[in-house]
Amino acid sequence: ACGICSNKDNDPVKGMLEKYFSELAEAYMEICMLQEREFFGLRDFYSLIKMLYWMCEKSNRTLTWPQLKHAIMRNFGGLNEVNTLKLFNKIKLKLPQSSQLQNIPKEFHSILDPDCSNLGLIRASLQTREATWHGESRYLLFLTENYAALQILQHYIQDAVNINTAGGVTTSSLEQPFVLFGSSFPKDKEYTQVCRNINQIKICMETGRTVILLNP
Repeated sequence: ACGICSNKDNDPVKGMLEKYFSELAEAYMEICMLQEREFFGLRDFYSLIKMLYWMCEKSNRTLTWPQLKHAIMRNFGGLNEVNTLKLFNKIKLKLPQSSQLQNIPKEFHSILDPDCSNLGLIRASLQTREATWHGESRYLLFLTENYAALQILQHYIQDAVNINTAGGVTTSSLEQPFVLFGSSFPKDKEYTQVCRNINQIKICMETGRTVILLNP
């Protein structure tokens, strides 16, 4: 965890987090033992540590429970069989709670007490690094029962998130999210078609366009 956090000597931000590393690692190991299949892995723990580091670096304050809860839900959410938040309760008792953050300056409120609702988590994941304090975002995985979720997600990205790019342009003036449908037809699995799909994704990454990969 120390290496994931930072390689700097005498790093004050790492110093604020170091006392929680042992319990964070224990909770992660317990998650690994409780899950029936490998749904979560080391990359999720890596992302959790980096996200907590970015939070403390941005606020220049010690970690809070809402921050840890937000990071846990973004990196260890989505598996109903394991209550991941409960596994981190040992650390929860040592951290400032939401009720203790009422008198903090307004500019620090969204950093120290981030939105942990479902839409708040999605919004934070879709925002760019320039518009949020989370650093690099994880790819979102939505498990849905029908195609209605696609229209909801497209509408939300276009109208509700209001993602800011480095140039200060909002999504309302950018192109619609690019949707790439997965296919099991033989010709769609040919090498040339696979290369064409990869090239389309690369173009979207270069231009900052949001990509939705749909696996029917």
